[in-house]
Amino acid sequence: MTRTIATLALPAALLACMITTSGCKKAPEAPEGDIPGEVGLFGSFIAEEEILRPIMQPLIDEGVEYIDSGDDACYRISDLTPCDAMSMCIEGIDPTGVPAVVHSEVIDAPVLEVERALLHDDWTELFPSNYEEWAISAEDGREEYLAGDVHFFWLQYQATIDVIGMKASIVTNLQYRRIDDWDGEGNPLVIIRGYFPEMPATDSENLSMTMNFSWEIMEPIEGGTKTRRLFANWTDLTIGTLTTDDAFNIACGQSKSSWDDLADWLEENPG
Repeated sequence: MTRTIATLALPAALLACMITTSGCKKAPEAPEGDIPGEVGLFGSFIAEEEILRPIMQPLIDEGVEYIDSGDDACYRISDLTPCDAMSMCIEGIDPTGVPAVVHSEVIDAPVLEVERALLHDDWTELFPSNYEEWAISAEDGREEYLAGDVHFFWLQYQATIDVIGMKASIVTNLQYRRIDDWDGEGNPLVIIRGYFPEMPATDSENLSMTMNFSWEIMEPIEGGTKTRRLFANWTDLTIGTLTTDDAFNIACGQSKSSWDDLADWLEENPG
């Protein structure tokens, strides 16, 4: 199977932190009996802040360095291993070696405004470049989360996405977490983890997707007036006879167009 390659290894200190699980809180139960991971990058999502911060900070710092370098729109980090997402895997599918496309950018809006956009009820309006159909199929605690009383909630959605003219029907579980004061100035940070609980169906033999995992960070910067977004997307993707670099560039382009769509929506729909 053709896979996008990943070339940047995460720092050894970060890898050591990823297996730290003491002091974790239990997130709300998610659709279809999902159990949040207990180890690895995805398991750290539910960790206490003092555990989560040293895990996330190297990822954020790497994104900052990349933005400042002025290079291409995306970069690559290390592959997944079974412990990173073992409790979120489709039965019989092994995530070992699934590579990541990472997109990091700054948007001229506070974190809560970006969160407001991502909680929109129709992502065909929010992300018209990528989504042709979108609907929430299950959710939990959204109103409480928005009120700031609960810091975790999940939703499951069904969608049809466009991949260079081919269609994939997907089901995605997303779990949201908000940390109210990340920067010591009262500005929140929002993180989201997502994954496919089942394999997508595609309309072409030239398109295959067996799994997807994502990790998203919205960090407050410049006194909370702007948001730095870091979006990592591990996808086992085959597109005909395209090379791994071609597949990487396509995935990168779709991530970039989604971010542009989000910025446009916020400009057209001020809070």
